Formats: sequence, structure tokens, C-alpha cells
Amino acid sequence: MREDNELQVGDRVEMVRDKNQVYKTIIEDMTGNGLFLMGVPIFNSRYVVLRVGEVVSLVFYRETGRYSTKMRIVGFDKKGEIRYAWLYQLAAPAMDQRRENYRINDMLNVQVCKYLKSIERELPSHPDIELIPVLDTVVSSDISVAGISLVTRREYEPGEKYLLKLFIEEPRDRAPAFGISAEVARSAPGRRSNTINVGMRFINQTKQMSEYLSKYILAQQQKQIRYKRLIGGNSAARGR
Repeated sequence: MREDNELQVGDRVEMVRDKNQVYKTIIEDMTGNGLFLMGVPIFNSRYVVLRVGEVVSLVFYRETGRYSTKMRIVGFDKKGEIRYAWLYQLAAPAMDQRRENYRINDMLNVQVCKYLKSIERELPSHPDIELIPVLDTVVSSDISVAGISLVTRREYEPGEKYLLKLFIEEPRDRAPAFGISAEVARSAPGRRSNTINVGMRFINQTKQMSEYLSKYILAQQQKQIRYKRLIGGNSAARGR
């Protein structure tokens, strides 16, 4: 039985370099003695330049939380036009114990608006929130109590601040938006062509905001676990 802190072939991971550069890729193969084969990530339609001896972090997610491990790049491989990197695992993956960093995959409609410090302590709802000009309309790829990842075609610079309107409640096309301030933390290539995955961390949260997001994320996590169990049960039944 696989342990949650074990990397496996097919795992989708985030490769993290210095300065919070984050790239998404997949574990393609493993030897069983600490060596893993990873697809070299692509950024702006080009392979990311990696070097033998470079140490990177690989981050992956399980139902029990977020795990990370240090890896050293020890070599490269190529099959056709596809490039791969061999990594040596320096330490067993460890779980991030901070609850606020637990992320769930969740596609929310999000409006990115001008940052207004004057109203952020009155969020998540404010009488004038609907009047704030919208700069970008996007969807999220994941969310935690501490931040959110957005899929966009717009360039964002680390340190920029915005007001986000998250459409969480059902029905999402008519329910009031949940307003929260956020700061750009990182930017990485998206899975689809010409898209960018922008990581933003929430700032100046009130206790009310944090508790609301915690309850929402816990509820969504439980739904996803029930769904996976249902699908797994149906698959087993069909295989009999």
C-alpha cells in the first residue's frame, strides 16, 4: 500500500527553484533507489534550463496535505523531442504541518480588481465592492486559506496588490462575491498554451475571512474525498 509521503510514477508535482520559481511537471519513472525521472518543465514554449548538481524542491499533494522533498539533478535523458531530467532524492518527503497551506483543486470564477486599502478591513463584503473596476476575469486552479492560484493570460509582477472577488457561494452566477486583498507571490507557465499560473497570497485577512475560507476548504475537501471513494468503488465493481 502506498504511503502518502511516497512519490509515484504519474504524480503531478511542482518543481520549485530559488526565488519561488514554480513549474508544473510529472514524475515519469523511478528506479527504486532514490532516482526519479521527471519531464523537464516548459516555460514560454521552451524547456526550462536545468543544470547537473542543481538542487530543487518537488511539491505534491495528497488528501492528507502538502508534501515536499529536496532533489538533486544528476543527469538528463531524451526520447524523441521530449526532454527528461534524472533526480536523486536527498531526503524523504515531509508534510507541511501548517493547515493554511493545504490546497484544494478548485475552479472558482475570480475577478481581479484595483487594490483599495481603504476598504480591505471591511471585506469580505462592502457596499461599494460591485463598483470597483475589474482589471481581469479569470478562474482559479487551487485555493488555500493562505492564497490562491489563478489561470490568466495577463502578466502580473511579484509584489503587486489587488482586490480579488471570489464567487464561492451557490449559485455562483448570482451569489454575492467574497472580497479579499491579495499580493502576487509568483508566476509560472500554465498547463494550457499561452496561459500563466499566478500565485497570490491573501493579505490583511480578518479572523472572519480566515474562518470562512477554512470551513469552505474543509467542506470541498470532504466532497472530493467522497467523490474519489465513489469512483473507486464503481471502478472496482465493474472489474468484478
